[in-house]
Amino acid sequence: MYWRWGKQAVRKGFWCVKRFKSCNACGVKLQSQNPAKIGFYKPPKASLRPIETAHLRDLKELKYMLFSQGVKGLQEEEQKKKEEFGEHDADEEGPENTKLVCKRCSDALYHNNYDAEGFRRFSAQEVHRFVPKGSNVFHVVSLAQFPFHFDRQLFADPDLSTALLLSKGDLITPDKGLLQRKAPVFFGDFLRSKLKISSGKAVAFSATQKWNVQSVYSVLRGNSYLLGSPNSGKSTLINTLLARYGGRKGDTESGNDRLSANVTHEIGAGVSHLPNMTRNQQSFLVGEKTVNDLPGYSKETQNVSLDALVEPKFLERVRKTHLFSKSKLVKQTYDSLKGSSHGRCYTVSGLFYLIPPAGTINQVINFIPGNEKQYHSLEKALSVVERELNSESGASKQFVGVAQPLASKNNFVRHILPPFQGTVEVVLKDIGHFQLKATGKYEFLGLYEIWVPKGIDVCIREPMVRLIEKGYETHLESRGKKSSFPGKRPVFSSTYPMEFEENATLSQVQEMYLERTKNNLMSRRLLDTDPMQTIGQVQVEPPNLYWYYEW
Repeated sequence: MYWRWGKQAVRKGFWCVKRFKSCNACGVKLQSQNPAKIGFYKPPKASLRPIETAHLRDLKELKYMLFSQGVKGLQEEEQKKKEEFGEHDADEEGPENTKLVCKRCSDALYHNNYDAEGFRRFSAQEVHRFVPKGSNVFHVVSLAQFPFHFDRQLFADPDLSTALLLSKGDLITPDKGLLQRKAPVFFGDFLRSKLKISSGKAVAFSATQKWNVQSVYSVLRGNSYLLGSPNSGKSTLINTLLARYGGRKGDTESGNDRLSANVTHEIGAGVSHLPNMTRNQQSFLVGEKTVNDLPGYSKETQNVSLDALVEPKFLERVRKTHLFSKSKLVKQTYDSLKGSSHGRCYTVSGLFYLIPPAGTINQVINFIPGNEKQYHSLEKALSVVERELNSESGASKQFVGVAQPLASKNNFVRHILPPFQGTVEVVLKDIGHFQLKATGKYEFLGLYEIWVPKGIDVCIREPMVRLIEKGYETHLESRGKKSSFPGKRPVFSSTYPMEFEENATLSQVQEMYLERTKNNLMSRRLLDTDPMQTIGQVQVEPPNLYWYYEW
């Protein structure tokens, strides 16, 4: 909404309202009439003198005004307008560049009152309706989470011009040069050679570190849409672009994807670690380009919420990826984990349990915020969680960051990792990843398993930075004639959920692999050989037997 200043309006002592405001955090149209409806907010006064605070009904209302409605900014703006236009009615709403926030967002951001139902997930189809046919769409996907959150069907939409923006690159590498030069080559070849998608446009960046944002700006069109999952980094990217190239936020008319004339104000995108904060399209003029921020979409809109499983402070650390310590990437410190017959396991704050085969010696490099701990067995670990949740200050309290449901084995899913050689990365969707490496002389002693809460997806991949580095070397040596993306072997794979009591894990993985690939026979590999011959001895290249990821 914008405010038109006229001499007549000033003389009458009121503001001329021309358009509705929207919440700076979620983008919905604000309204102050019905607290039960979406977008309810309490309009700030143009001035809020100390004596007037006594009229606020309670402390909660005062905190709402102080934290979410920028009282200090209102006072400064009021004085500025008084100097320019003279006195006006103090009971009217303030100027348009106040960062107004609806009650729902304010409660979640400032009062730790987070209602999962009020922050529901959007499906891809719901978000897709914001994008007009023929638009320029940029899919924002976390590089650290890849291949999760990459939707091939959306990306290959023939009615849209698409490109790939890989965010949060600082979570996998301290080298911004890898993002600038090498990653675009690798992912461009990935799109062309692996998925047969003609668009080879890909840019990797870090908005928080301001790495490669100039490349992002250069590929944006005059009117662009950012499409991605919740917390993929869309809003952070917009704010970084605004800081570098200048611009402003504007209200978008219904059915019109362009900024309305003169309907702009100096506010950036609302950024929060809470998922599903954005609920409406928000448009920004960045430099000379219009960028439209869209609500995040989820493939599984009914999946379990992490808020019910993880302690709030621990979950906040997981979601605030800008707090990630880059020293982990440089030092590469690891925990040694030895597999045992009784099922010795490794965990990070009780969020998952990694159980290696008996007799193996492993290195685990963890990039998930939390406290690492090893236990004699899964049963022992769960008993410790149960004990610490029922005590106020137990000896192992610091190693437990989960809620009561994760003290029960029945709330976990047992995932079997397909066979691997060397180093792999295990990715937990919307949580983080860690590296896993079997050390010493290679010998196949069985399959690894990881127990993860129900509703949390898991995949494994060859180390992402290594893939990009080797792919770039291939690109240079062949002068671009060979694909930098490996073509002979899969480098990403889903895991294989299995019953608790299943012991014949390798044969069960084979059966599940055949079932998964029954409609994609071209992806089947190495089925005419004895699996033990394939994985029983070390190979020049990892055979990645039974690796499969459905794009």
